[in-house]
Amino acid sequence: GLDFGAYVRPILRQLVDETRETASFYVLDGDHRLCLYRLNSPRAARHHLDEGTRLPLDRGAAGRVLLAFSRPDDPDGAAIRGAGSGVSRGEREPAVAAVAVPVIDPAGRLRGALSVSTLMSRFDPALEQVIRDALSAAATDLSASLPSGG
Repeated sequence: GLDFGAYVRPILRQLVDETRETASFYVLDGDHRLCLYRLNSPRAARHHLDEGTRLPLDRGAAGRVLLAFSRPDDPDGAAIRGAGSGVSRGEREPAVAAVAVPVIDPAGRLRGALSVSTLMSRFDPALEQVIRDALSAAATDLSASLPSGG
């Protein structure tokens, strides 16, 4: 019965407002990740993806974050777990860069990954830092708001 969208959609709106880039929320879906919620950038040139799209786990920031945090004993994810985030630059799509962070509920369960994606042509160190800061705050807010039993 948890309406997860009621928690996630306002966070995505906040991320898009702060970064002017595309914000997404992904969940594990077997050996893939599923884009459960998405709010595209208001910019004409943007990374566009539809809700419901399934993507691989082994490519892209959100996929790698979901892998790293769903398999805490896997040494391949140690760097991402240590940093608390993942970054991809042209890994899944050559023109797209993204940063992602885990969303962990109050009971310590991985609920998904928040991601902000942009075009490689805009992904300079200043924008990367803006995205990292916005994602960190958003994940903290979302995690704190989630009921632990839902």
